[in-house]
Amino acid sequence: MKHKAKKLNCNAFVEFYILEMIDYHLHYDESLVNEAQQFLPSTQYLGKRLTEYKDKFETAFALRLRDYLWFAAVGEARHSQKVCRVVLEGMEDVQSWSRGHVYREFVEDYPPTPENVKKIYHLYYSNSWDGSYGGDSWAKIVEAIQFYETLSHSAFIDHCADLQHNGGVAFDKNVEFWSTTGYNNINSFLNFKFHTKSVVFDLPRYMHDYDIKEKLSTDVIYLMNKLFAVTKQSPWYDPSMRMEASRFHWNLNLDDQYSSRGWDFGYEIEIVTCSHCGDYISDGDTVVRDGYGYTYCTYCCTECDDCGEWMPPDEADEYENSDGDYICESCSNNYKECDNCSNLVKYDVDLCEDCVHDCTVCDKESDSLTVVYDLDQFHNVQAKTTPLGDTREEMCLTCVKKHLDAGFRFYEWDGRIHMSTQWDYLMSHPWGELLNIHLSTELSYEDLLPHDEGGY
Repeated sequence: MKHKAKKLNCNAFVEFYILEMIDYHLHYDESLVNEAQQFLPSTQYLGKRLTEYKDKFETAFALRLRDYLWFAAVGEARHSQKVCRVVLEGMEDVQSWSRGHVYREFVEDYPPTPENVKKIYHLYYSNSWDGSYGGDSWAKIVEAIQFYETLSHSAFIDHCADLQHNGGVAFDKNVEFWSTTGYNNINSFLNFKFHTKSVVFDLPRYMHDYDIKEKLSTDVIYLMNKLFAVTKQSPWYDPSMRMEASRFHWNLNLDDQYSSRGWDFGYEIEIVTCSHCGDYISDGDTVVRDGYGYTYCTYCCTECDDCGEWMPPDEADEYENSDGDYICESCSNNYKECDNCSNLVKYDVDLCEDCVHDCTVCDKESDSLTVVYDLDQFHNVQAKTTPLGDTREEMCLTCVKKHLDAGFRFYEWDGRIHMSTQWDYLMSHPWGELLNIHLSTELSYEDLLPHDEGGY
């Protein structure tokens, strides 16, 4: 699917603080996610997805903020000759230009090197400017540009959020890679953030659901929904309500204006989304396609345990071998059905593990076991410490034959087969009444064969 990825704007500050709060709730807020929950697959999955997107978002946002502040600061410098009678070397011609002209024809060749930043800083700090232009407020903006190199991306973004120039919020200048959308709301959001405990769970107090879809990316809405699922809490009146995803992603291209001159910051890009979860598949990530052309992320797919290929969600559980491993259609050709059930086994194996058990008497594997209750064991331990269920034996046919030859006689009642060498004693003893023994026809070896062998 092709559409324009949105230019970053002041609404990205809202997304930044939401990401920070999701990270806090997930990793440090034990009232929502306790220590035991940290090991749940759903929690670890959310942590992985959060880290991946948060790092990518903050890296791109911080770089874009630095570029924006530099463009805006140099654009403001075109007033220096008119206001404070000072002109920096090389900037003589720009004094009569519009801000946009300065951006296009000058700033692109005037990068924020330490030397250039120092010149622009002192232009604002060391000269007398009229209150409507330049001065200390713009000096602070230029100072913030230097912090890009010394602070973490998250600390740099947080520092930039409340920057102001003489006329208000610093982010109201039109630059080709920055949209002024949301600049008149940034102060109200920062005030909301200051007075609330959680910008995630209290978000409905600040914006309606339709605003959320318009102002926040699909990526952060997805992460919020995952947090609500992990914590089993939701900011909505109906806990089952899930935010609908927006249909945009931020343009998080990591090129800056000086490493890629002429780059179109609003260009058409192909955004590949997962047809199962709707999430964006990042460049370089594996894209799984089914036979119908639908695309899926690896988080929604299952890896074949034989060959390692990814299987789309609808195909993941189509083939499962007897070990519980999922295999793709191609690898299923290496399997056949178990002779005793429908489980898949390798061609050199006749029975799956579910159909092969150990005889509890001889400990040998057998595919035909007869369940018998040994009343001699029950009697010998006086029934006081051994429940009848503990005398249960699963006997192979060889052991059944040996017991018959050793004098054991087999009877059935109440749906169970019982064996003993002391039936007469048991019938005359209180045990007989305790066990509700009522003998009918004695069972022969043929009677004791499993159903599929024509016996009991």
